[in-house]
Amino acid sequence: MSERIFESLKELLTQQGARFRVVAHASAGTSAEVAKARGTQLGQGAKALVCTIKGFKDGQISFAQNLNLANADDAQNPNASAIASAQGCENGACAGNLALTADQICANVPQQLKLPSDKPAGRNGRIYVLAVFAADHKTDLKRLAEGLGGTKASLVSPDEVGDLTDCVIGSVPPFSFHDKLLLIADPSLFGRFEEIAFNAGLLDHSIILNAQDYARIAAPHIVSFTEKATEGE
Repeated sequence: MSERIFESLKELLTQQGARFRVVAHASAGTSAEVAKARGTQLGQGAKALVCTIKGFKDGQISFAQNLNLANADDAQNPNASAIASAQGCENGACAGNLALTADQICANVPQQLKLPSDKPAGRNGRIYVLAVFAADHKTDLKRLAEGLGGTKASLVSPDEVGDLTDCVIGSVPPFSFHDKLLLIADPSLFGRFEEIAFNAGLLDHSIILNAQDYARIAAPHIVSFTEKATEGE
């Protein structure tokens, strides 16, 4: 667990004028249990998976096919304009070389809050992704890879999770503080609730954050890679 990330999150959100509150609770083993402890709905939970993606054609990463949230008139996604603006995308399309710059990955994070970027060493032709989605959905890693122009997505090891987030699995927040960790969010996270909730680097502390402020500050790239989970999944 990471007191450092907990404090960095509070500092970043305060600096950015975010509407948020901290909730202390007992550690929980499932998303449903932690939602109950927070006093929130399951769908408000922002789950975060650390993945590696490979198989990019000509070394190019693309966000074009999944940036349908870039339409600010989409009534189902009231945070779309904030997301598209933060991404610097035009007409719903973003693309670039795999050698993404720090400004493209965590532009709103002050340098003093960032994690050391010397680890992990990285692998040729691959990128690290923090994939964020609503807790009442289930992921499809093949769709995640294809949504970025790659061919395969895999979960990273617990050691790599620690290097990239300074957190243990289960406490990773939906923010990147690492210059090699690209933040991706599924549309399921937006448009349904005014606030999202997530573990804040600690298993026994959560932050409940205004969803529009999350879109503005975290500036995730939008890729559709989930579907609604059935009861019991």
